[in-house]
Amino acid sequence: MAKPSIKVRQFVLDTSSLLYFEQDVAGVLTSSGVTSAGSYPYLGPTGQLDPSVIPGGGGSSSFSAVTTGTNTNQVLTVGNSSIFSYSGTGVINANQIGTINVSGNLPVHEGQLLISQPGNTEAVWADPFVQGVYVPGTNVTAVGSPAVPINPVLIGAQDPTNLLQNLHVDASGNLLTSLKVSESDVTQQDILMQILAEVRAMRRMFAIFAEETGQARASDFDPQNTAEATPEIGLQN
Repeated sequence: MAKPSIKVRQFVLDTSSLLYFEQDVAGVLTSSGVTSAGSYPYLGPTGQLDPSVIPGGGGSSSFSAVTTGTNTNQVLTVGNSSIFSYSGTGVINANQIGTINVSGNLPVHEGQLLISQPGNTEAVWADPFVQGVYVPGTNVTAVGSPAVPINPVLIGAQDPTNLLQNLHVDASGNLLTSLKVSESDVTQQDILMQILAEVRAMRRMFAIFAEETGQARASDFDPQNTAEATPEIGLQN
């Protein structure tokens, strides 16, 4: 199809007479960008203008040709094998992700997550609420069919070798603990046991002395004997 030329008549008003001249201007079927400036578009074989010569039109126009503006009442879809992405400092903003509204608020400190709200139609930035998905009494080593281990929310602690260990409870749910006595406590306990042993040795000595002198019976010094009062021991000349 031959490219037509368009004859343009331009009028120039002169003080003495009305002058005009004519010139041919090339017509274009599709736009090639700035190189097509000054040309006039013409209808193609289908009787329509090519999208490339329509402002804001589609067709083969580069994405870089899109300028600032607001698109309303339209549905724009990225189809198969198409990617809508960014580069450098480019920003893609959205108030919904997967039909879930995420524009309710902004994070106020580190660690907050987008958390779905009741009804599951919106999500807001909030601190996570940690809870397990299994009820108390669930076997943590085997669940389901086939049985597989689960990873419940557990409270751990650091052992002396800097390894993380689980805390354990007995069958009633009571925390299992162990007691380690310090060296100072062991020393005090040893001293008390030594004093007690010496007191018992002194009681035996007094019992033997009292029984040999006839002042009391040895059984009177038995700490288990509470029926009688502890006798007084007197010295003889």
